[in-house]
Amino acid sequence: MSINSNKRLYLKGHEVSVVGSHSGRSNSWYLRILWSDKLGFSYYKSFHNDIEDPSSYEEACKVAKYIESKGYIHPDKLDADGKKIWSKDFYPHKRFLVTTAD
Repeated sequence: MSINSNKRLYLKGHEVSVVGSHSGRSNSWYLRILWSDKLGFSYYKSFHNDIEDPSSYEEACKVAKYIESKGYIHPDKLDADGKKIWSKDFYPHKRFLVTTAD
């Protein structure tokens, strides 16, 4: 089986969450899906910006809505550079979908 397979996971009952991480004057936003207690998915691209610039959060929300509108993900698909689009997070922690700050 090719790593760039056409396998689809349908999002039925799962949502794409925009999760933030705030440190100093910067924000980072990540797209994550909690599939089960044993599996989560993280989107390969993170979105970064200054704390006063909401554009990266808006872009992350736009991508999340697009993925949800498709209704599925390709968990093993690669981008043009050969990087996995979705990383698998086995046994995600309780705060997998929680925004954090330091």
